[in-house]
Amino acid sequence: MKSIEQVVNETAERYREELSKALQESLELLRGELKKAEEEARRILERAKEDGNRAYRHHTTQAELESRGMALRAFEEALDGLIDEAIEGLGKVGKERYSKSLKSFLLEAVDAIGSTELEVRPSKKDAALLKKLCKEVEREQGIKLSISRERIGSERGFIMLSKDGKVAVDYTPEALKERLKPVIRRRVAEEYLKGVI
Repeated sequence: MKSIEQVVNETAERYREELSKALQESLELLRGELKKAEEEARRILERAKEDGNRAYRHHTTQAELESRGMALRAFEEALDGLIDEAIEGLGKVGKERYSKSLKSFLLEAVDAIGSTELEVRPSKKDAALLKKLCKEVEREQGIKLSISRERIGSERGFIMLSKDGKVAVDYTPEALKERLKPVIRRRVAEEYLKGVI
């Protein structure tokens, strides 16, 4: 028969072994949880870094787009100013040169409409000169150009219409500006703004 002391010692030994075993299992579980936590922390940091990089790229792209937009607006304003100056300068061009330009515009308009009977609606300032030029063009081209009594609102230029009024070509400075802007814009952009825009 075992003594009480032996029973107590055996029981204590068994509890120590079970406690040691439970402690080992707890440590293993803790190590596994710690490893999972470290992995999750690493994933969170990677996501934060990716989000930061994405936000940086977004803001950088946004800044580049805004910068290009500002450059384009400045370019448009400068272009409009230059074309306006050129149009204002029409009045300062010598009479002979201006007359040649108007005649050239008349011939272009006749060609664009492609009819033998046309009406010209002149501006107030150019009415007398256009009347003279229309007679020259009539003789040279073998067509009929009638000058309308109606005057257009523009200070310079004319509008040419087909006899039935369905086709019109506008040679006012304002219309020329709108037609020339894309051509000038493209040329300037090709020549000077290659790396800017």
